[in-house]
Amino acid sequence: MNKYAVIITGGGSSTRYGERNKLLEPLCGAPVFIHSVRNFARFADRKNFILTVSEKDRSLFEAELYRFGFSDKVTVVTGGSTRVESVRNALDALTLKSGRVAIHDAARPLASAELLEQLFSDEKINVIAASKVVDSIKTVTPDGKIASETDRTYLWKAETPQVFDLPSLKKAFENAPADATDDASIMRHAGYDVFVFENKEDNLKLTSPQDLPKLENIIKNK
Repeated sequence: MNKYAVIITGGGSSTRYGERNKLLEPLCGAPVFIHSVRNFARFADRKNFILTVSEKDRSLFEAELYRFGFSDKVTVVTGGSTRVESVRNALDALTLKSGRVAIHDAARPLASAELLEQLFSDEKINVIAASKVVDSIKTVTPDGKIASETDRTYLWKAETPQVFDLPSLKKAFENAPADATDDASIMRHAGYDVFVFENKEDNLKLTSPQDLPKLENIIKNK
């Protein structure tokens, strides 16, 4: 327990989703973000289990944590204007100095405790959940014309959770590109090797309102 930290990022603006904060949408009896909290709560103590949220919605997130019994298991931290700032704020709030930290997007409510346990147990220190690209990939010009085909043999879709050595991640974030949207790319930018772990579970990300019924069906079918 004392060698792991978990950061769940929930401070995004949800601009692609619409006016509502997508992480507060109801999903099979609980807000979207609660599913990740519930799945990962056992891996870290309260001081090292961080949820980043937007300032304007902080009270709403805290109310839901209280309603579902997680107020004493999660530390809420206000996120920044970018993902980099939000994760940096979360890293600064951790009391853990060494060990491994998982960073997870709260918009992926299907990621299981078993998946995170596999990532924490992997012998590779810096490792992310990912899935192989199975569709045909095309490079397209601005006017919509197919310009070329891309070999998908070595193409993977990055997911979360992403697990890293904590001191290395903190060091990487000291000079992280401000526009970075993926923690693995920040680590690689800092010179660290990062590996993929093939996740064969459903790990759909909530991006648009049309994704909600898909998520509901997956959860119900489980």
